Amino acid sequence: MSAATGPVPKIESQLTIDKLSQHSISCPPIDRDILNNYLSYLVKSQFIVLPVHNFRSYALTKEKEPDLS
Repeated sequence: MSAATGPVPKIESQLTIDKLSQHSISCPPIDRDILNNYLSYLVKSQFIVLPVHNFRSYALTKEKEPDLS
């Protein structure tokens, strides 16, 4: 089983970063660990539901599984 294919969305945040930096606010770059933390929180708080087939795909591809503890 492989990851879904399709266009990769381009997220442009430079204007936001520039405005925040004027107030000495900086944001860390989004990486796999940070995104995992955000998604884990949303699942734990039941704001989103983790689809069963996506969870299984992590095991099949041997990628890092979401931390749901």
